[in-house]
Amino acid sequence: MKKIPVWYPTLNQYGPVLLIQCENAISLCKTLVSEWLQKYMFASRDAATISQSIAAFLTNHAEFKTHARHINGDVAKSEGLVVENLESDRKYRI
Repeated sequence: MKKIPVWYPTLNQYGPVLLIQCENAISLCKTLVSEWLQKYMFASRDAATISQSIAAFLTNHAEFKTHARHINGDVAKSEGLVVENLESDRKYRI
């Protein structure tokens, strides 16, 4: 709360609609990721719950801070994503 006066001139130029647009964008991202996981990665099984859980994990700004943040294969697996470790396959080595 101490930083609000510093940010006020910048934030003052944006209306409350920006917050709603941001919340809608986050909601859309969660919906799309969940649908794509169900349709593609988990197509062979009923995966509504796991795909929603993964979507929530991947869209957690507190966890990742940025869209470009790397997700370790072991972390992805622990969250339920299907990960194939190509590094251990000689076919894909340079």
